[in-house]
Amino acid sequence: ATYKVTLNWTASAGAALYRIYRDGTLVLTATGVTATDTMVVGQTGYCYTVSALDASGNESAQSTQVCTATP
Repeated sequence: ATYKVTLNWTASAGAALYRIYRDGTLVLTATGVTATDTMVVGQTGYCYTVSALDASGNESAQSTQVCTATP
């Protein structure tokens, strides 16, 4: 079976890019407010945070952590 975790967040003013971290490791970047992590396995828990980058490459603090588990 193929598992995925879809993430959505609120846009940050001035953000040009978002970085998505899984368990503290950068796993995805996105230009919009949604991303799908397809590198997950079943019956496993994952925790994510998101940060925003502006056009100059300045990175915000990471968001509050959100955790989920695959079936």
